[in-house]
Amino acid sequence: MCLCRCRICGTGGAQLRTCTCRDVPVLLLAASLLTWFVTRITANLRDRDAQIQALRQQMLEEDHLVRLGLLSSGAAHELGTP
Repeated sequence: MCLCRCRICGTGGAQLRTCTCRDVPVLLLAASLLTWFVTRITANLRDRDAQIQALRQQMLEEDHLVRLGLLSSGAAHELGTP
């Protein structure tokens, strides 16, 4: 069933009818483009989420190194102080 206005006979609007008009290829193209767009956006979001996760992991590793450096510098200071 279709609610589009038929370019051939001019019917449509509030009438429910079986779509036999030439608008079907346009609707298929629109649906295909919409599907492609949503798929592309989803892939971009997944890539972004993966990059964010990698950056978070890198930040945690760097934070551990900073803490280890602070601990070792404190220990070296205590050992060097009589």
